Amino acid sequence: MNARWLAGLCLALLVLWGCANGVGVHAVQADQTSAALIVNHTNIDITQIPDEWIDQAKELAFQVAHTSHGSQILTGLEWWATQDARYDVGIRYDVVPPTGASSLLIYDGNNYDGDNYITPEMYWASDDGVSHTQGVADTGYFDFSTWSWCGQQSDNSDETVDSYLATLNQLDAAYPAMQFILMTGHTDGGGATLARNNQRVRDYATAQGKVLFDFADFEQYDPAGIYYADASDSCPWCDQWCTDHPADCAGLPDPGDDWCAHTHPLQCKLKGAAFWWMAARLAGWPGPQETVAPQPTGVSAPTRSGQTFITWQERGELPNASYRVYRHDAPITALNLAEATLLYEAPTGSARFYSNRYNVEGGGVWANRYLERLVIDTASGELPDGTGLLVWTLAADDFAGGQSGSGYYAVTTVDGGIENRVDFTAENSIGPIVERVADPLPVAVSGVGAPVTGQVYIQYMDLRTWNPTFHAPNPWNLFYGLDESDPGIADAIQYAYDYTVFQPTAADCGGGYPEAIPVVMNLHGWSGNVYPPFTEIPDDYGWCAYRIYPIDTNETWWFGFAENQDYRTGDAPGAGDTIANYTEQRLLRMVYDLLRDPPGPPADANRVFVFGGSMGGSGALALALRYPAVFAAAYASEPMTNYATSSLWLGDVTPKWGSVDDNLPVSIDAPNGWAVPLQAYADEGVFDWQNHQANAETRSADETVPLGIGHGTLDDVIAWDTQGQPTYPAFNAGKRMWGGVTVAVDHTWLAFAGLPYNLASDDSLTPFAGFQVVHDESVPGLSNSSADAPLPPVGVGGYNQTIRWSSSWDAWDGAPVDTQSRWAISLCSKDPDFYVRDCGSGPKMTVDITPRRLQYFVVTPLATYKWENRLVRDNTLAASGRVTADAAGLVTVPGFALTEPEGHRLILEPEGGPPPPASDLYLPLLQREGF
Repeated sequence: MNARWLAGLCLALLVLWGCANGVGVHAVQADQTSAALIVNHTNIDITQIPDEWIDQAKELAFQVAHTSHGSQILTGLEWWATQDARYDVGIRYDVVPPTGASSLLIYDGNNYDGDNYITPEMYWASDDGVSHTQGVADTGYFDFSTWSWCGQQSDNSDETVDSYLATLNQLDAAYPAMQFILMTGHTDGGGATLARNNQRVRDYATAQGKVLFDFADFEQYDPAGIYYADASDSCPWCDQWCTDHPADCAGLPDPGDDWCAHTHPLQCKLKGAAFWWMAARLAGWPGPQETVAPQPTGVSAPTRSGQTFITWQERGELPNASYRVYRHDAPITALNLAEATLLYEAPTGSARFYSNRYNVEGGGVWANRYLERLVIDTASGELPDGTGLLVWTLAADDFAGGQSGSGYYAVTTVDGGIENRVDFTAENSIGPIVERVADPLPVAVSGVGAPVTGQVYIQYMDLRTWNPTFHAPNPWNLFYGLDESDPGIADAIQYAYDYTVFQPTAADCGGGYPEAIPVVMNLHGWSGNVYPPFTEIPDDYGWCAYRIYPIDTNETWWFGFAENQDYRTGDAPGAGDTIANYTEQRLLRMVYDLLRDPPGPPADANRVFVFGGSMGGSGALALALRYPAVFAAAYASEPMTNYATSSLWLGDVTPKWGSVDDNLPVSIDAPNGWAVPLQAYADEGVFDWQNHQANAETRSADETVPLGIGHGTLDDVIAWDTQGQPTYPAFNAGKRMWGGVTVAVDHTWLAFAGLPYNLASDDSLTPFAGFQVVHDESVPGLSNSSADAPLPPVGVGGYNQTIRWSSSWDAWDGAPVDTQSRWAISLCSKDPDFYVRDCGSGPKMTVDITPRRLQYFVVTPLATYKWENRLVRDNTLAASGRVTADAAGLVTVPGFALTEPEGHRLILEPEGGPPPPASDLYLPLLQREGF
């Protein structure tokens, strides 16, 4: 198209439309995803671009839409192609698939029937223009798209510039495979409006990590870097430059030929060279590397149980350096680094075990609980000082949707913000590493503080989803007593955690181990990071059970923390963030891993228990309400039950979860599919999700773990009036297997008081009936017992403390009958005194009974069921009736009478016969749940 005609058209368009006023006002928002790439007068030496990166640039395809001034870039590219075949360019005027890679591939236009003069309205400033741009993007042919201004930037308002930026940002977000390149407008002799608008674009590109071709900058600076404040698009300084530097202008057409639209031919040459520079950078060229930091050495990548442990020797002479870890499916080189996946940028000191530090006796002196540095192999000790570490948890995404394959790794040095993207040798790259997706197992640590029967483990959590700033040194944890100005501390990350498992001795188990050993998890209370090493067993009562002792460093109340907040800043999470159940995930993984890989005899998945007091009771209660697929029984002593109403502890949780007003949504995950049933509650507000009072009642249809709970009526730490008293009516309304007591004490450990009789301690004071309570057996849900204390409690009292049922571990009338067509269970009244155990020792009473934890018996919503109350002594029918299941699938027999000393047998059957079999509904519960 003739340049003089284009100039006239632009002038006409300026008269008609003001060369684009923009359409509408948009908020300028973008997330910074990478460092900005600003291309300007410093990027005009095309000879600095290595040939291999010229070739890589030819693998890309560009859409270049433009007014007349923008044609200068294409004219310059065509000129360079005539000077050297290496710079060949293929320009097309129709949307067709790019073919070949022998030239830089460019589509000139925006799908307007070959018209390549593209106004703002034809690209971004109208719905029709955006639609055309989207149509080009929809083809998937092009990697990058850009559009150049005419003279609009000399008159544009701030709102119009914002509209331009916002629209291109929206397109960027909608088409991640085609990146949109910003441009400034050409110079106009020094106008203030133009300067403001162009600077607005530059600032946005820098702040938001965008690519900018700074069109005006080439006209404001000569190749020597001299600035011309009153530069105009005609380039007044160009003639003098050519006179003084004739070699720079050799081979260019005469300026009077209008060969380069609106300007001197030198401008076309410079902008064409800069476009090649930009294309090479976008292809992955790091730019001229005059001085780069040396790469790390000694890279290794052992892999085990679904995790690869990448280590390297840090550059000791660069204390402020960081290290970028890449993964690829081919050997990593400078040429394909842009195609490799950047896993993480690890700071110096990435193998330090920060979350292993504790405040010794709360005195302000910090020490390492077990280790100063991390361990990645049971057979070896701590990683040596100066070793970097990144643990990568493998997933199907690493294998293009598969489950195994080979990976290649490389580690680069970043110093002063500059990455060494050039040097790749066997010292800083490695592969192939044969890898596979698997559930990770923790690393067992040898020779540290636990006693002979104790084993310390380190969990490495998945960096894809983990927020590694919460347990890094930060203001919330007083930097673990470290100097926050030390290199590496400010940018430290932490996603590794220690915990301890104690194995019982054979003597604990009566002289020999049973076929499988029960598991009990003890959750500690809040102590302000005063969590020392286990040099002795905390519960040294000779229990025949595996005992798991986690550490809740930084006190998440055994729940979790925000997904996106950088806790190193000292700020609390806010609107737009999500609170993930990270700590629950760790706890459940401890159980899952012990069941899969015990340090001694097999662990019993049918007998897993959890208990705790205070903050630990809060965590045990939450686990009981959420994970019936895991635990056989639970106990919570003086737990928090509604964090939003705790005047003492609300200030402790809001820095971790955000404000009550924000009530940020939760995300819920767990190993082995244990969190699948909870996905219906994902995005519920965290303070709603942590309101156990409300959930105990409103989630009554959800199965939960049989449990006991207790509170002190004098407790002002976990306050009785907000955390204790309101809890008991809610649990009664939930129709679950539960028991509770309220005791006239302050904040203290209640020693399993509140557990129902069948879950209580045995004669040896071992809880959960000597750990004989099993997971795969029905239990009676109990509510509205006539023998209970008033609701809400007005003082000391008990709930479901006078009922004993016949179970497999207390089989005075056999285990419950749980078949497809019948559910039967025997119950009796006993004295609330734990040591008085005889049936009939308690008061005559009535209680509502709801079958819970059903294995085979199916309750159909709104179906009718017939029930019988028969005497255990002779099977005499004492009462009978019919009851209708509610819409949630719970069937409750109300007012079931317990009056005879020998007890009563409840029999429940569907009135119309058994329902038809469906899928795996009649598999035993544990089999359905993965064990």
